[in-house]
Amino acid sequence: MTALSFTNAMTLLGLGVKMLDQTKKFRDSNSPNLAAMRAAVQAANEGERIDDVLLQTRGLLDSINGRLEPSSVQSFLAPFLDEVSLAIEKPLSGYEEQLRDLRDYMTANAKTVKTRAMSVGSVTAGGSNVGTGIAKCLSLDILGNQIQSSRADAPTILCTNAQGSAGSTGAGKRNNELFSYRGANAPGGSGLILPIAAAWDSEANLQNSRFAGFTGTKPTAGSPVTPAAVGAFNGWTMSATTNFRCGLDFAARYPAGGASTAYHLSFVGNGTITQNLAQRGASFNPRTPYLPAALIYREGTSDLDITLTWGSKSQTFQLDGGSFGDGAYTWAVVDIDKDLYAKNWWSDSANFAITGANWSTGKAHIIQSGLFSPVAINGLWYWILGGATPFQVGDLFAQTITQSSDGINQRWLTAEAQVSSGIVLPYSGMPTNDDAS
Repeated sequence: MTALSFTNAMTLLGLGVKMLDQTKKFRDSNSPNLAAMRAAVQAANEGERIDDVLLQTRGLLDSINGRLEPSSVQSFLAPFLDEVSLAIEKPLSGYEEQLRDLRDYMTANAKTVKTRAMSVGSVTAGGSNVGTGIAKCLSLDILGNQIQSSRADAPTILCTNAQGSAGSTGAGKRNNELFSYRGANAPGGSGLILPIAAAWDSEANLQNSRFAGFTGTKPTAGSPVTPAAVGAFNGWTMSATTNFRCGLDFAARYPAGGASTAYHLSFVGNGTITQNLAQRGASFNPRTPYLPAALIYREGTSDLDITLTWGSKSQTFQLDGGSFGDGAYTWAVVDIDKDLYAKNWWSDSANFAITGANWSTGKAHIIQSGLFSPVAINGLWYWILGGATPFQVGDLFAQTITQSSDGINQRWLTAEAQVSSGIVLPYSGMPTNDDAS
């Protein structure tokens, strides 16, 4: 038996998607629809066997609901997707892997499905927040395309547990507070309720990310120390010791009770501090994004330019720019785009480096640096980074995710099937492989 052509296999897949989409419309929105007809049966409420009648209609509704569950959607579409995989000569390796193969094939051959036209808003802090931290959301896939596998939503990301906060049970640690992603109720929202924690350490990705490991003479309040060796900060190598200090005067993001050893790295001139990620055996999932960031305290109107380098990528921040206030803690966070995915920056010689350049005045204190791992929710990637003032219970972030037009192939293959974050098929307003009519 010969494999179908790509065009015919995609047509077949589209018909499978159409069956699911029409089933859902029959349940919810057609005129008439199953829900309305069942309500009419219940309203009639006559006859000796009305309970048996309602039980039958309930069974029909339950069977349809089961068919539309994400796992059932994947199971139903799997043999259709198999035909596409055979057409593009890829193995039958499982739903999500085959979907990635399809994405790569369509990208290489300029093929598209109909767009869902998703708009993902930024994550904004509530006006009454006590904590000075930030939240970020990556809504682009590994190729830089807008992710279209999320559901329309208006989530609130609420701090539910924080050490020492009013109403806390103490489980949420300082700077590692517990949050809850709470999607809007269906059908207008995702209905998701999922945990997410503020990122504390990134030690699995970046060694000694808070510079707490320091050898040699220890600093005391008001008395920073010039490192005695270029490797004095464990895991890091300095270009030279002259323009670096280890200090204790800008303690932030330390564990409860740990301020007395909350060391930080200070730039008092130009220099670079580096760690070789590959050499120490760090492991990164190529399909996962990691967020390079550094919490900086700017002192004495420092005009240093700070560059964060992660593998083959880098980004520079001017401390005398508008976002870095003098005498303030500010997160330097790189652009939230495809450069975060490890596949796009990793190599066998990958470094993470912090470089200070163009210095003439002031000091810059690095409180923490990191390659922070994300939390995957609703097809997107999220990070929460605490600031100098810890979050408290009730602090929140809000976001809006909308869909202005629908592409049912894209929606059912990704969003309705609840695939992993970051999977999206190439799309356009005039697709080469349109939805079934």
